[in-house]
Amino acid sequence: MKHCDYRKHSIYLQMLALLLFAAVLSFIVFSTMYGLSEYIVDRYMESTDYADKRNKKQISALQAYIVKNGLHSRDTVDLNRWVKEQQLVSLSIFKDGIVVFNSDYPDHEIWEDEIAFVNYDWMSYDTIEFSDGEAEIQLTGAYRYQIFNMIRLFEMGLSFLIFLFVVLMGIRRKMAYIRLLSKEVEILETGSLNYQVTVKGKDELAMLAIGLESMRRSFLESRNREENVVRKNQKMITEMSHDLR
Repeated sequence: MKHCDYRKHSIYLQMLALLLFAAVLSFIVFSTMYGLSEYIVDRYMESTDYADKRNKKQISALQAYIVKNGLHSRDTVDLNRWVKEQQLVSLSIFKDGIVVFNSDYPDHEIWEDEIAFVNYDWMSYDTIEFSDGEAEIQLTGAYRYQIFNMIRLFEMGLSFLIFLFVVLMGIRRKMAYIRLLSKEVEILETGSLNYQVTVKGKDELAMLAIGLESMRRSFLESRNREENVVRKNQKMITEMSHDLR
């Protein structure tokens, strides 16, 4: 086998090609799942009342939190703590015609600026009871983003498993060939020189197999020559004994 062929089919190049193939395949799978899941989640959010149910659940939890801690509408620290614990929730509180709390500005006392409350028809508001009376609230959650985060983790995990599976299968094929050569070497060690060594591919392992096969043939030829010499000697001795008798 030519040296150039050996370099073109090197195990290093094969492993590199295997890694690239596994990476491309994983990326294609991830991209396909990404687009498909985005379409499915958008359709689900549009066709169901999932967001409304989640909002009602969050509002009930907020009301329970307010009652338990006896909060009034301007308890900024405690309200910010609750919003932070919920994660990806935005809360605005409106009382006496002004904005008294906005979780988007946790360190700013907005009510001092007396930002007027404008009731937009396209936005939904709920009434909640504080220790200082009722107030209007607007609570929104990034539920779509939360769902996507969970799906993304699943997609990334599955893509990684596909990458790992492809790489391991490629390595497994090489390991199977190494185990085969090891078994064949053990067979040759027992003296079974008629057993032919398996040669696969054109890489370093194939070069090793060719070397083992060449060595086997050399040993076999040497043994055959020795056996021929022994047979000839035995024949000559037999003929000499016959002549002497």
